[in-house]
Amino acid sequence: MISGSDTALLSRIKNPVEVTTALAFILFDNGFEEFAIRLPFAFASVAAVMMLYLLGREMFGERAGFVAGLLLALEGLFLAVSRLAQYQGIVMLMSISAVYCFWRARSDSSRQSRTLFIAFGSVTFGFACLTHYEGITTAPLLGLLFFSSRQQPLKEKMALGLLCAALVVAIAAPFYVPLAFSGQLGRAWSYLADKRLGLGEGLYNNVSTFVLQEMLFRDSVYYVIVMLLATGASAMAALRRHFVGRDGLVSAAWVAFITALAVSIIYPELLQVGSVNLTLVLCLPLLFSLLFRSSLSLALRATWLWFVTLLIVYGYLAAQPGTHWYRLMPAWALISGVALETVIQGTRRGSHPWITYGLSWAACLFLTVLFGGYLFIFFIRQVPEYALTFPQHKNELVYWTPQTEPPPGFEAPYFGAPRQNGWEVVAALYRTGTLRGHLRYFGGRDTLEWYLGHQWDWDDGSRYVLHSAYPELSYQTHNAPVDELPKEAIEEECDLTGRVTVRGKPKILIYECPEGPTPRAIEDYAYEYYEPVYDRLASLDERLKYRALRVDSKTCYEAAGLIHLLGKPGESIVFTDPDQIGPFSYHYSGTLPYHIPAKALSPGELDAWLTRGSDKGTVYVLLWALADTLERRSWDDWAAQHPTEVQLSWYGNCGLALYTASADDGDHPTLLQGTRLGDSIHLLAYGLDKSSDGGTLTLTLYWSTATQIPNNYTVFTHIVNGEGRIVAQKDSQPGGGTLPTREWRTDKVIRDEYEIVIGELPAGRHRIEVGMYDHQTGERLVVEGEGAGSQRQIRLPTPLEIGVSQRVT
Repeated sequence: MISGSDTALLSRIKNPVEVTTALAFILFDNGFEEFAIRLPFAFASVAAVMMLYLLGREMFGERAGFVAGLLLALEGLFLAVSRLAQYQGIVMLMSISAVYCFWRARSDSSRQSRTLFIAFGSVTFGFACLTHYEGITTAPLLGLLFFSSRQQPLKEKMALGLLCAALVVAIAAPFYVPLAFSGQLGRAWSYLADKRLGLGEGLYNNVSTFVLQEMLFRDSVYYVIVMLLATGASAMAALRRHFVGRDGLVSAAWVAFITALAVSIIYPELLQVGSVNLTLVLCLPLLFSLLFRSSLSLALRATWLWFVTLLIVYGYLAAQPGTHWYRLMPAWALISGVALETVIQGTRRGSHPWITYGLSWAACLFLTVLFGGYLFIFFIRQVPEYALTFPQHKNELVYWTPQTEPPPGFEAPYFGAPRQNGWEVVAALYRTGTLRGHLRYFGGRDTLEWYLGHQWDWDDGSRYVLHSAYPELSYQTHNAPVDELPKEAIEEECDLTGRVTVRGKPKILIYECPEGPTPRAIEDYAYEYYEPVYDRLASLDERLKYRALRVDSKTCYEAAGLIHLLGKPGESIVFTDPDQIGPFSYHYSGTLPYHIPAKALSPGELDAWLTRGSDKGTVYVLLWALADTLERRSWDDWAAQHPTEVQLSWYGNCGLALYTASADDGDHPTLLQGTRLGDSIHLLAYGLDKSSDGGTLTLTLYWSTATQIPNNYTVFTHIVNGEGRIVAQKDSQPGGGTLPTREWRTDKVIRDEYEIVIGELPAGRHRIEVGMYDHQTGERLVVEGEGAGSQRQIRLPTPLEIGVSQRVT
């Protein structure tokens, strides 16, 4: 999306507001600093608390609104989603704002004011639906408030209804209509229906899991008790009111609902019949009575409808509600706030107003400290990390909890809890060239790709293996366990060479799997040092450049592989752009020193650097530019201006220039440009070396492949005289059979040597031709690009002079 993709938003399962909001602050900050990205979502959550206070004040009075806002602000799940760069805070703010506007429209006597409130409420409701599909769950409540108004004539109500529909459609349609035509709507529905709702698999009962496991994990036991008691008291008060009014049907509905709540929490399997849990049936009568028949005040009726609707959706209809329980919390806080306000009013009888006032504020302060203290331990305090180390650091004296382990599930219990795992450090180590080579990690790919800034692949031949320093604290992610490979198995083949530390404590262990016995001292990489390095290097400009240049998991691997195979002591690597280092280092595992510019270099600036100071020896210069662009042509022109010093070859969007200031800098292979055999095999370079007695020619070929090769091909190497006859040859599978083409990896450069006997050849100029064929059919692969011959062979541009004693390059 940053690079201007037209389909970026539609390719996501989730709605666009989360992404566009984060993007706006990324563009404003010109970087990916976490504070800037999280800020708008935290602000939305704070505003949601304020809106709930205003709504409660309008519906139930000042104190009830204040207590409701306080209870919402002190709830663990609400605080968890408020800390993240996700949609939840915006959905809550928009939903509560919509309810507030519809309530004000109902109670306002001015037609103009009613219209404005309805219009703004429709806009916020539409925006809630645009932010996430679950915004639609507020619709029953808004419908009740809209149709319960008796001040509006039928004609005005119909006009306002059309206005509501038009505004909601105008806001939501620009996303949902293209989504439907793109084919992604079916994918989104499949995700919701299969994974979240579990349609067709039965009815569920998630209430006990949420209250007794997840709430007791994120909230103190005192908060849970207060909320349950307040809800029970409010429900009993509603039952008593209908019972006294002799409304038997509605009273029965309340009895059924109270029974459903008790059963759901205490004995959730009581009404389980096969795969269907029938507890929902006990809630439906109250839902219908709240919609169509109730003697409660409209404020209480609306609040209970809000609560019951969301309880049914996430408690009994959804297979995996996960963190979506946050939608229930505003309505629950209102119900509990009204109940606690009733208690406060009861204390006023016979007491001096100032005493009542003081006791009320003292009670609020006490609850804030009591509830907030646990939230501080869980969400704010970072040493120790309470959630990740639970139950190791339980505070049994003040915050006792019956739980002895975190709730089951993937990462939902840890949602929003402080976790400084140190991934910024890993990304900074690659961006500075400290880590060089592939890594292997068994956690979720998205996290690491986000910090690296590009896609990555791993395999059994990776140089590094990352492992959690606390595997016993690992949790399930969306994809796989964080530590699928046991630590002991890693240590059998790899050496511990690094530790990522946060506040002095190891978080990530870096194992290196060397090709030979090269143990070295363990280095600690402190988060406190590397986190600002990451923030400085991982800029928005870098991401834009990666997108523009189509940087992915294969970018620069040919150049990195060649340098790794060709590099010698005394040589070095020059980058023409500091943003090249991360993708290049991921593929390069050599030890040549890096020369890193402060900013991207032009050809003229590179020339000035190469010619300044003492002799730099052989230098490998890394370039990148898209084909058929002005930048690519400028680098091609630069190479053409230095025909004796520079060899330049492009591998996709990545270029490698081999710079030798003088002929005494040593022997180097010849780079080829775009030489391809078949569909995917590339000959990147070759080297020639005669033996000292002139009897043997060593031909070294450097291959790569873009895709897996289905067959094992044989390489032919021919020496052809001036008359076109083959006078010497060597045919063999690569590596003498040790490097069969079917086993070539798509991210490695293959070094392939052939020794050809030339001692009996007559003196003169000869040419060298190479290629591949299927040894079963004899059919050669078609050749394209530099050196392509008419008979499916590559003619190497360097002639072979027989009778000349010097080494041929």
